[in-house]
Order: sequence, then structure tokens, then C-alpha cells
Amino acid sequence: MATHASGHYPRLRNASATRPVPMLLEILASGVIGGLVGGALWALLLMTVYSANGAGFWTPMQAVAATFLGADALFSSGAILLGLALHFATSFVWGIFFATLVPRFSSWGFAMIGGLLAGVLVILPMTWGVLEAFDPIMYDHVRTFWGTWILAHLLFGAGLGTIPWLRRRLAEVPEPGYADAW
Repeated sequence: MATHASGHYPRLRNASATRPVPMLLEILASGVIGGLVGGALWALLLMTVYSANGAGFWTPMQAVAATFLGADALFSSGAILLGLALHFATSFVWGIFFATLVPRFSSWGFAMIGGLLAGVLVILPMTWGVLEAFDPIMYDHVRTFWGTWILAHLLFGAGLGTIPWLRRRLAEVPEPGYADAW
């Protein structure tokens, strides 16, 4: 595809006078957004399952806050905000890490498979590193809902799988052709 006089690929839709963002900003923004999407999916699944089992909708966020507050977090409504902040900060870090590894021209299939794999791989250091060492309350919850924990991380990975698409949007480059779908 021919480039514009500026050296950039032309926009496909809604052409405007905007410029593509620098590569570092592209990686940071797409990682944060992808981490936000994946983190929201993770949180919604766990909060729904906990609520359906009578444990309380916000219990997963309180259990995350137990990293710093201990068992008191399970009885504190203020812990919900801390849990949300910790959870999404961690999601952003993993999203940015994934954004640095996956090229922007990755196909949807490759990106989703990579995202799902990354979501499952995140379980290892987070469960047996961070939770076991710093948040035994959440670690006990994970052992109770092990299947849901894996599914939650697959959903997180699906959110990460959107990152190459987000990077293309931010860089204002065209989508790979249909033949590149896998």
C-alpha cells in the first residue's frame, strides 16, 4: 500500500488531520486499554460468581485489598476501592507488558491465541508468587473457585488479545488483509 507524503499509511475511515501517536505512547495506551478490558472481564466474572454463591458481589475486590489490609478487608467497604485500584493497576502492567511483546500487525487469530495464552500464563506468578506470599486470603478464595479462576484469566487474556487492534488504531495503520487472519 502506498504511503502518504508524510510517510504514514493513509487512514481507512474517518480521515482527519490527526497524527499517529508515537510508538511508546501507542504501546502504553493500548496496553492500558487492553488491560482495562481484560481486567473488567476478569472482575465481572469473579464478582458475578461470588454473588451467585452468596459470598457478596464485592468480595473479590475486598480479597484483593487483603494484600495490604489483611482479613479486615473482608469487612470494610473502603477496601473495595483499594481492591479495584490494585486489580486494575496490575491489569495495566500486564497489558503494557503484553503490548511490548505482540506486534501491531498481529492478526486477530494470533492476537487472541496469544492473549488467551498470556492470560493463562499470568496465573502462575500471580497465584503461586504474589497471592501465596502476600495475600493468603485471596489465595484461599482461588482454591475454592479454581475453575472460575482459570476462566477469569482466559477472559483477561481475551482483553489482552485486543491490543494489536488498539495499536493499529492508535498508529493509524490499515488492518492486515483477510488472508492474514490466521
